[in-house]
Amino acid sequence: MIETDHKPLVSIFIVKQLDDLSPRLQRFRHRMMRYCFDIKYISGKDLVAADTLSRAPIKTDEVHELGEEVEAHLNLITSNFPASDQKLIQIRDQQLKDPVLQKVTNYMKTFWPEKTMLSKEELLYFHVREELGIHNGLLLRNCRLVIPSSLQQEMLL
Repeated sequence: MIETDHKPLVSIFIVKQLDDLSPRLQRFRHRMMRYCFDIKYISGKDLVAADTLSRAPIKTDEVHELGEEVEAHLNLITSNFPASDQKLIQIRDQQLKDPVLQKVTNYMKTFWPEKTMLSKEELLYFHVREELGIHNGLLLRNCRLVIPSSLQQEMLL
């Protein structure tokens, strides 16, 4: 359910036929067709969550609590990996031995150099650097383990 205080947006998605819209709005509506949603108008004074991102930043105590929630979520994810503790230790050890993953981990802890300074293998990780993270010593891409090249064949079997 999308709640909006922008009344014309409701007519774009509910009232008007596709043929009645301008080409720009047709393209916008066409892009949104892949999502399943209902849209509802609510006046601005009744829309509680309006302009949330433009509000004052969170106080540091609240940020700390958010960090704890993220940590708990990551612990839940890693505890549900389809691998034994021994296998996770083996993956972590091989990640530490893999020269490319060593550099990637170092870049994540410090900073990423320019693209032109990276090897072909490192570039693969550069393009997804926003999706990478480290938790309990394991390199992750989103919520999935990054498997070192030395273990990839074994994991595929």
